[in-house]
Amino acid sequence: MAQKQKPHAPELLFNEQAEQYVIASVLLEPSALHEISLTPQMFGIERNRIIFAAMLNLAAQEISPTVNAVQYRLEAENNLERIGGVPYLAALAAHAPSSAYIQSEARLVEKFFAKREIAYAATEISEIAFDSKDSPDAIAIWDRARAKLDALPIPRTSQQDPWAKFKRTLADAYAPRPPRQFVVENIFSQPSLNIVYGAPGTMKSLLLADNCICVASGARWLENLPNAPHCGFNTQAVPVMWLDFDNGRNRTDERFEAVARARGVDVSLPLTYYAMPTPWFDASDSKAVDALIERIKREGAQLIVIDNLGVITGGADENSAEMASVMGNLRRVSETTNAALVVIHHQRKSSTYNTRAGESLRGHSSIEAALDLALLIEREDHSETINVKATKTRGADILPFAAQFSFEHRPNSKEFAAARFWGLQIEDTLSDRAIEKQILEVVSGNAGISKSELTKSVKERLSDVGINRIRNIITSLSIQKNGRLKVVSKEGDRNVQRFQLSE
Repeated sequence: MAQKQKPHAPELLFNEQAEQYVIASVLLEPSALHEISLTPQMFGIERNRIIFAAMLNLAAQEISPTVNAVQYRLEAENNLERIGGVPYLAALAAHAPSSAYIQSEARLVEKFFAKREIAYAATEISEIAFDSKDSPDAIAIWDRARAKLDALPIPRTSQQDPWAKFKRTLADAYAPRPPRQFVVENIFSQPSLNIVYGAPGTMKSLLLADNCICVASGARWLENLPNAPHCGFNTQAVPVMWLDFDNGRNRTDERFEAVARARGVDVSLPLTYYAMPTPWFDASDSKAVDALIERIKREGAQLIVIDNLGVITGGADENSAEMASVMGNLRRVSETTNAALVVIHHQRKSSTYNTRAGESLRGHSSIEAALDLALLIEREDHSETINVKATKTRGADILPFAAQFSFEHRPNSKEFAAARFWGLQIEDTLSDRAIEKQILEVVSGNAGISKSELTKSVKERLSDVGINRIRNIITSLSIQKNGRLKVVSKEGDRNVQRFQLSE
């Protein structure tokens, strides 16, 4: 059954001044169109509805809705005369106000739209009641009336709490949840915000390209070489998206071809990459972030790599607190799409820091603070081996790991024909488990050793580990129930503790 045409809206059901203000503001400053979320049907005056539809159509084609562009669009649609011709557009442009209040005026347009819809629904509900027969089915009438009311738009007002849908309680916390998913086993979780960083020439982009091929195909990443100790990470086969703003199309093509051919994967692999796209992605611009979120949802990507952070910050100074907003926008991308987002970044060129490896991450401290995981890539000059260590994790510790690069060149060329990384085992010298191992080895060879002597001996073996951390683990091993160490003596007034292995 055809939908009944809505009657012309009486003047009490629209606000002409607000509608003209919105349209004139966009003509004055086309970028203001991205600050509002109106649709053409929200305008009560037909010619304003037609003009706004033309503006949205232009924006969808990435054409700025200037006066001339809107005029040409309306002419192409045979709608220019319907809106009052060039004089109406010219009058709007000539008296265009500041766009500073476009959001409040847009809300007014939206409120009048809701008012009209309520009025129309009330009329239709009256008709439903009066059209019923002598023995009306009250429940059927009620259901039809309720359907009309439920279909009404809910106007957004300043009184509504925008955080309401995000409110949670302990009931939500206690509710059963599925286990955390990882696109790369125990490394990149869903959702998560991650950075992989290192000095130039450490092959961090190529390592991640290899990772992307494994994730898109569900193959194990960093498998060990034949006859080598077992290592590597399982992956979940999910669609992958790569955004290149650094290497350019030719080099990105070459790298993905090389890592894909090395593994013999098919061209139908769910991997998409964009090389130097325009408009440029600006992570400081909420509208650009919204557009990226929609693109990711449309393509179903669950692992996204952006190369690199330094060129997507827009006007934000990388070394200032402005980066908190950029990182917040990147977090929103990850949380909204439930994807693992990995951003490639750089290490400081030179540093006087000697306290934490994470302080070599270039830029403001808000960058590191926003991350779930930061992986530092290190490589000696001319070496085909790279070392990877986590400098920040929100979850379980990630032990350092290493990768061996292997490749083939095209005949008579330096271009890669095939390239991949193999996993290598490296000695664990940083985890609590490694510290415990060294403590027990020292004590087993020197029963009755004091805490200071034990700490010094372990520190000599594990130079990168802090003294206080060693002391705390010694204490923990001696006071835990069924601990591995026991105190065997206390000497003199100094109350010196000596340790040996528990039986």
